Amino acid sequence: MLNWFRWAPESQIIFMAPTKPLVSQQVDACYTIAGIPRSQTCQLTGNVSPAVRAEHWQDKRVFFMTPQTLETDLTSGRCDPKRISLLVVDEAHRATGQYAYVKVISFIRRFNNSFRVLALTATPGSKIETVQDVISSLGIARTEIRTEESLDIRDYIQKRNIDVEKFPLSGEIAEIRDLFAKLLRPPLRKLNELKAFYQTDPAMLTTFALIDGKSKYLMSHAGRTANMGLRQMVIMNFTILSQLAYAFELLLYHGIRPFYDYIHNFYSENAGKPKGGGKIMTAVIQDKNFSAVLERCKELVNEPNFVGHPKLDFLCSTILRHFSDASERGETDTKVMVFSNYRNSGEEILRVLKMHRPIIKPQIFIGQSAGKTGDGMTQKEQQEVRCG
Repeated sequence: MLNWFRWAPESQIIFMAPTKPLVSQQVDACYTIAGIPRSQTCQLTGNVSPAVRAEHWQDKRVFFMTPQTLETDLTSGRCDPKRISLLVVDEAHRATGQYAYVKVISFIRRFNNSFRVLALTATPGSKIETVQDVISSLGIARTEIRTEESLDIRDYIQKRNIDVEKFPLSGEIAEIRDLFAKLLRPPLRKLNELKAFYQTDPAMLTTFALIDGKSKYLMSHAGRTANMGLRQMVIMNFTILSQLAYAFELLLYHGIRPFYDYIHNFYSENAGKPKGGGKIMTAVIQDKNFSAVLERCKELVNEPNFVGHPKLDFLCSTILRHFSDASERGETDTKVMVFSNYRNSGEEILRVLKMHRPIIKPQIFIGQSAGKTGDGMTQKEQQEVRCG
């Protein structure tokens, strides 16, 4: 950005990020690291009136904004696409489909073929097709990859100490796992008998293996030639097993409460459907083992000081030791961040840590679009947690 600021003195440079907090971070870096004059920069949001935005587009050269704001200013004529020399796209993996990044690039190219696009992302995608979609959408001509060991960034990476801890399953988890495995045995046995799936141990099922197995069955000779009734029966067994196999992952890696919440919702959703959602689903939710699992989980989670996974005990003791050691050293502003890749697991961690207040003062941090209920945190709430 600094280079283009010097090379093309009559042009305009735009940095786009998908959220206002990300935009603000880059404004700060622009001033403190690159040294671009503040008098030439501007942060534009939808809260700035159209008249003021139009003035800034006439007077300023470097802009920080979300793609939605830029799209509005381009289509309204406030921003002249011919003046743009450089467009920086942060979190570029979002540039697929009809996202605003794609629309902005497409609009500018209608009037200007002489601008540079610099796209940045730490998570380009897990599939080549996904990455290529982003590259095509933004018109990227060259890609560069950096890792923590790359020579030009290695000196700027924070050093980390990684300790891997392994925990044996608690007696309660093993008990629930075995009960749940009995529930999955009948639909799994049916797939085995039809030679549609070859894993015979229900405790070893994974969602990925079942989805992959269903796909292979449908592409096989047996799947293609089966009558409609048989195909639907096989598909339903695969579908139910893949949904319930996910609960195994929650139980083993996240604990009893997230597992219980998931299967309780599964039961409630399907028991409320007309005719129970079909004969196979009815047989599953009316299985005595399903009732036994629900009852046992309910008993455990209703205990006030129940901790549903051994690693939560370890987590609490580790954090308590951290704050105790910090206190002895006279440190009062130290913080700990705990990451979880499952929403309900984060809430369970919060519940367990609250048992140790006031030594530990836990707060949860959730993205804006977390969950189907749309009850994530606003940007203001996120900022308060991060700085609090």
